[in-house]
Amino acid sequence: ELTNPEESESAKLSSIESTKAAAKRNAYNEKLWAIFQVIDLDGSRKLDKEEFYVGLKEHKVKIT
Repeated sequence: ELTNPEESESAKLSSIESTKAAAKRNAYNEKLWAIFQVIDLDGSRKLDKEEFYVGLKEHKVKIT
């Protein structure tokens, strides 16, 4: 079977870009989870209003 080399190269690039995007999402999720664990003061895996407010304030998120 003959294949178009451009299509094959395009598929490779698409796969690489997909892998890069997945790695970025994973890194973001890991950072977000680390921050969550820090602001979840009681370890309940749920944020109450105070934990949420303090966490945002400590991470310099402007609250209006």
